[in-house]
Amino acid sequence: MIKRLTLAAALVAGFLGAVPARAQSVPSLISFQGRLTDNLNNPLGGSHTFIFNIYPVSTGGAALWTETQAGVAVSNGVLAVQLGAVTPLTPAVFSGAAAFLEVTVDGTPLSPRERLITVPYAFNSQQLQGRDFAAFVSTDAAQSIAGAKTFTGAVVVPTPAAANQAATKGYVDAFTGGASLLPSTNTFSGQNTFVNLVSFSSDVVLTGALSRTADLNVGGAGYKVTFASGVVAGWFYGNGAGITGLKPANIVSGSLGAGVIASSIAVNAVGGENIAAGAVETGKLAADSVTGVKILNATIDTAKLNATIQAQLALAGTVSAGAIDTGKLAADSVTGAKILNATIDTAKLNATIQAQLALAGTVSAGAIDTAKLAVDAVTTAKILDLNVTAAKLAAGAVDTGKLAADSVTGTKILNATIDTAKLNATIQAQLALAGTVSAGAIDTAKLAVDAVTTAKILDLNVTTGKLAAGAVDTGKLAADSVT
Repeated sequence: MIKRLTLAAALVAGFLGAVPARAQSVPSLISFQGRLTDNLNNPLGGSHTFIFNIYPVSTGGAALWTETQAGVAVSNGVLAVQLGAVTPLTPAVFSGAAAFLEVTVDGTPLSPRERLITVPYAFNSQQLQGRDFAAFVSTDAAQSIAGAKTFTGAVVVPTPAAANQAATKGYVDAFTGGASLLPSTNTFSGQNTFVNLVSFSSDVVLTGALSRTADLNVGGAGYKVTFASGVVAGWFYGNGAGITGLKPANIVSGSLGAGVIASSIAVNAVGGENIAAGAVETGKLAADSVTGVKILNATIDTAKLNATIQAQLALAGTVSAGAIDTGKLAADSVTGAKILNATIDTAKLNATIQAQLALAGTVSAGAIDTAKLAVDAVTTAKILDLNVTAAKLAAGAVDTGKLAADSVTGTKILNATIDTAKLNATIQAQLALAGTVSAGAIDTAKLAVDAVTTAKILDLNVTTGKLAAGAVDTGKLAADSVT
């Protein structure tokens, strides 16, 4: 069924949104009345769901406001609701140039949208230019007003009764004896007299003489007074802390006692900029205070040297180039540090070293055979590790003295090669006692530590397999055994 809605009336009751208490009596609602019919203009009845949307344009666009009211009673086509009863209306909805109301009934949008227009007396609201009530001065309530305000006429301000209340210029002049109020930055070109206390919250710069008829108190953390001209020291009273830029020419001779200076200068507070040229003489320097880094390069002449150094320089001055020959040098006086790198050539070497170098230069790969080696020339250091093989060992070369302690383990002894003669008397006695021991009954576990001595090992029965890795070191090799 196609529905049709005739808008009977839409009256603006108020659009002040969130306003102060004095304006809350004006509701932010729109009274809406209409007639709902079918496509044959027959009036409808019953309960229906209405969705109200306000758009800034007649078609399309994004809704400025939306509200759903379910169960709206319709009788003989007539309905009446209050827009804003569910979703509050605010002045922002009507801040644009136009506003269009769209109604959807039971999910069916009705068209066209109806434009909301101004009622006659609402034209007077243009005088407020869309401002909220809080933007205007209240005459009977406390209020905070933002922004600068300019009043072209007279403003009546009552006599202040508290520290946070305003006062007129006339009141201030009367209270201060007629003195002018000082702005944040002020320049006085003539003489000015202040009869009451004057407080400065920032720096005060005086470009001329300061005349005072009473004590002048200057202080306060974070504040200072800068004088661009002469200052009479007698004006100041205190410990002098924070005073800078004093020059000897500005201090009267004898006006500062030693006790005053010593108690007024902090430790490490005197920098180079505070010391006059030439003020530090010999008497002011502590013993050993002038180190090498304090002396300017190339500034020490002969007159600054003591007699001993001058005599040494005089003697050294007679040594000409090349005058120090071999005879002038003491034994072992020329160390490696005294010889210039890469300056010793073959001619500087003696005949023995030259012959050795000449000989070494003619040795070709493999030229040094056994005959070239002197007796005992091949030491342990000359033999490459792991290069003495079984073939290098002479028969019987590895005797008891060559074996390291405990180096002959059971696996090194050839099976069935230990006869009675290899056993010591104790074991032999034990064997005689143990006549019942069968062949092979004495295995490694039966032998005590160090039980197998050289005498117990049959000659020529320690084979390569019996030697542990690394067991034959230099001490185990007989002289001339490595050919």
